[in-house]
Amino acid sequence: MSLPRKKLEERFLRYADSKKEFKRAYLLWCFNRFRDNLFKSKKDMLSIRKKKIQYLIYKIHLKSKQLSNLKKDALKEKLRHQKLPVNGNKNILVDRLIFTNKQTQKCGRALNGQNEDKMLDKLVISLTQNRGHEILREFSRVTGVKEEVVEVEKAGGRGKHYDLVFVLGGGKRVQVEVKSTECDKLNEVWAPWSEGVQAINGPGQRFELGRKYADKWYEVNVKSGRVNSTFGLKTVPPNREEWLKNLAFKQGKPSDKWGAELYDKSKQGGVDYNKMKVMKADFTKKMIEMLGKRPEILINTIPEAQKILNETFGQKHAWLRIASREFKWETGIPIPKLREIKLKPTTKTGKISEDLYVDLLFDNFEPMVGICRWGYGNGVANIRLDFK
Repeated sequence: MSLPRKKLEERFLRYADSKKEFKRAYLLWCFNRFRDNLFKSKKDMLSIRKKKIQYLIYKIHLKSKQLSNLKKDALKEKLRHQKLPVNGNKNILVDRLIFTNKQTQKCGRALNGQNEDKMLDKLVISLTQNRGHEILREFSRVTGVKEEVVEVEKAGGRGKHYDLVFVLGGGKRVQVEVKSTECDKLNEVWAPWSEGVQAINGPGQRFELGRKYADKWYEVNVKSGRVNSTFGLKTVPPNREEWLKNLAFKQGKPSDKWGAELYDKSKQGGVDYNKMKVMKADFTKKMIEMLGKRPEILINTIPEAQKILNETFGQKHAWLRIASREFKWETGIPIPKLREIKLKPTTKTGKISEDLYVDLLFDNFEPMVGICRWGYGNGVANIRLDFK
């Protein structure tokens, strides 16, 4: 006998509600994501749709069984690789591996620059007008600061690696980094910047890796004429010095004639967008080959990366993570001490990416991923090295 759609949905939700936090979150995520397919029609509700739900549940149990057979150290190693917390008993570790990424996959929409700026303006006004605001009360509780926050300022200008300044009654200034998301809840991950796009957006010219990336791209793709022939450009390409200054390391969209013509074709939605994706992936292969033969490039990048880590993390006294329905303060985040940069030839799927990936390994910190790539993903301007 077939069950009505509503009854079948209720049965699945009751099963989800009977589980603990991580499992419940994942089951509800499955319900919301696959609902239209799971409960599409009333005809074969029990025989087909219910089986799909049961299959999802079966996969959960199967994965749980496989992970439960591993030793605790092996589970922790998997968690470290995924940049997830390693505390807790074995059951907690297993649940975290199965469900945390699924729970957060739906909830990773960081605010873009313009919206974040508006959010900060509203936040400053709200905290200024309400000295008893829950964010301020929680700040005092988490940090142990007893002095009243008498003023909240929005930071601005180059070289400022924080968003707000809390001015205390005694004159002390606390620099606050704000990371925000459009999602209802915060991500269940260790990194305080997980609601943002990345921890550091590093200008490419400040790294040996970024400079070598630019040099090789110019030789292989620009000077050789490959870009002009591939994209049918009519404008003559700039010389190396002009290209480095006005395009490769320009923090913004291209403004010169050659760059503008290329960007119009290679940007997302442009007629030759896919051609640029192929060109970047082919170039990544060449970079991987070069770095394999010249390990000194990554070695020389370490002190340059450490300098930026010192600058950025050293300016953040506290981190404020904000979602639409909750917030959290993070303090005591140390300056990461970079030990090694390792080439990451392929992605998790075993494929070579359009961007160049490296692993950043630290003495006192969870690993990060470094991504050497173009701003706007266009292969035209703004080469950078992001830390995530």
